[in-house]
Amino acid sequence: MKSGVIAVLCLLLLTACAAPKIEKVTYSAASPNAMIAVLDYRIKTNSVAIIRKVDMAKGEVYGKPYFLRDKETTSTPAYLLKELPSGTYAITQTITQSVMPFRTSTLCKLYKPAIEVFEIFPGKVNEVKLGHLKPGVGVTAPDLEKVLKSFPGISAPVQQAQLLGLLETKTLPNDKCMGLRNDTYKLKLLKIKQGTTA
Repeated sequence: MKSGVIAVLCLLLLTACAAPKIEKVTYSAASPNAMIAVLDYRIKTNSVAIIRKVDMAKGEVYGKPYFLRDKETTSTPAYLLKELPSGTYAITQTITQSVMPFRTSTLCKLYKPAIEVFEIFPGKVNEVKLGHLKPGVGVTAPDLEKVLKSFPGISAPVQQAQLLGLLETKTLPNDKCMGLRNDTYKLKLLKIKQGTTA
């Protein structure tokens, strides 16, 4: 019984240490970086989403991957937060690892038929509701604002990331999924007509 209680306490301690506490995170309008707040229910406890830079002029996904994961990213209810350099990005896929006796299984899942390309701005919390981004400049993000009211360390203004276009992935074979994590890929780009404000 005593060893069972100790095991449970150790598990709770590990869980508490797994993700940075949002109460301790500070982020303001003076920050040189952008903060991204992603809402995507495909990012599970054992999976990681891959964020890549996008060159809109060339329609290319390039550069080092940034990782967004439930265990190591600052978590709010539903949203995952991460500081990134400002710029143009896309969330391209999720990679899920399952550890079983004598075997580890890795599943890479491309986001199809298209991935959203968006711009994130410094000194702002940029909301990305994957699959639900709206075109326009300065689109409000009331759901995220409501969540962040409880966290006084985050004082920067909140807005939706600016949707710039879509990169078509429907013709990309699934066996290219792991390559898309690191390699440079040229994809068909569909630009979005921009409005002014929401």
